[in-house]
Amino acid sequence: MKVQTKITLLLLLVVAAFLAGLWAFRVYDRRKFTRTAEQRETERKESFETFLEADGEPLKTLAEYDAYWDQMVQGIAKNDEKWFGENVNDLALNGYKANAAWIYNPERKLVYSKDSEDGRPPDLALTEEAFGQLFAAEPFTHFFIKVANDIVEVRGATVHGSKDLGRQTPLRGYLFVGRLWNDEALKQMSTFSSNRIALLPPGQPVQNIRNDVQNGLIVFTQLLKTWDGKPLAQLIVRNESPFVRELNRSSERLWLAFCLFALVVLLLISSSLVRWVSHPLKKIMESLKRNDPKPIAGMCADNSEFGELARTTKKFFEQRDNLIREMEERRVTEDALRRSEEELRHSQKMEAVGRLAGGVAHDFNNLLTAIIGYAELIATRDSSNTLAKQNADLIRKAGEQAAALTRQLLAFSRKQILQPKVIDLNALVVEMEKLLRRVIGERFDLQSHPDAEIGRVKADPSQIEQVVLNLGVNARDAM
Repeated sequence: MKVQTKITLLLLLVVAAFLAGLWAFRVYDRRKFTRTAEQRETERKESFETFLEADGEPLKTLAEYDAYWDQMVQGIAKNDEKWFGENVNDLALNGYKANAAWIYNPERKLVYSKDSEDGRPPDLALTEEAFGQLFAAEPFTHFFIKVANDIVEVRGATVHGSKDLGRQTPLRGYLFVGRLWNDEALKQMSTFSSNRIALLPPGQPVQNIRNDVQNGLIVFTQLLKTWDGKPLAQLIVRNESPFVRELNRSSERLWLAFCLFALVVLLLISSSLVRWVSHPLKKIMESLKRNDPKPIAGMCADNSEFGELARTTKKFFEQRDNLIREMEERRVTEDALRRSEEELRHSQKMEAVGRLAGGVAHDFNNLLTAIIGYAELIATRDSSNTLAKQNADLIRKAGEQAAALTRQLLAFSRKQILQPKVIDLNALVVEMEKLLRRVIGERFDLQSHPDAEIGRVKADPSQIEQVVLNLGVNARDAM
């Protein structure tokens, strides 16, 4: 693996570790914020319940304290509608944020009802069992009823005298007061509670209503039940926090900024690595591969480590060239010395061969002299035998050729001086034809073609004859 690749991988690991740390911190921060949001949801829910309690406190006060009113006890006992009309009127109801009132006698019969809009209030539809169930545990009750498309909050209490704060005496009647939860009332509640409040039928699926931690939205629901505990409606409360939303957006922007910063750092380091490390290394490698110092010529003036390496490389090339030149000079010298030694050994060999040839030539020449002499005697004695005479001439001619060979050996051994003279090549070749036929053999056809235009040459006849003989023998061997 290349060094650049290793460094790049190391940088990627560093950036990845940095991003992983940011991601872990982000996950931790999200979980911490989620826990905070859950706590905040609980706090908001409790705060809203406290708000509802405080908002419904006037209605609760009207139900509880008017039930201690002695005149209320007398009005119920006498069924005094005039008194009810004068004391349980719009002014009394509106002062406690109430919209309706219902008054029952101890026999649980409705004796008076009032609507703040001068209309007949809706029927509570309470049965005998309902009264017993509502006030079985305590003398106060709280439930909701549905009126058209609106919800009415109802608070009730048993009526006793002013001296019976503990409600130990027999009850003298029942008092119920109601508050209308229409769009206007919900709008006012939203304004005062800093929440967005809506009512939906029970069991209806809630679309797009859920906690959104990133945008600082907390949503919770609360069921509104009738007197018998059945769900009547669900109260949807949405609490938004622009500060949290902006904080989360700032966190997102910070996260993106860190990621962008990591990428910019990675690109900056990578580009610097390529410029300061990769390119110089490539130039040095190119110079080494090409055996040429030109690619690193511009780097030699650099004061960095790669400049020092380039100068060292250039010096290496100079030393290498000097070494190659010295080796070439040494090789030439050694070749010259080797040739001189070979020439010396060859001259020594030739001198030894010359001595041997000179000694052999003298002895052989003596034998040839006897052979030539006997051949001449045969040719002169028997003149009638033509064939014998011809053979004797051939023997004499061969002896003379052999004598010429001995003269060559003597010349080679520097003991015989060559005797060049002017000779006719045509005559020499014609005289050599018979000898060549005998030497070459009958299976080969030998033809000679003298040419009158060829002039005379000055040479040793024995040397020329030897050349012609060698040419004929070599031609036979080649064929």
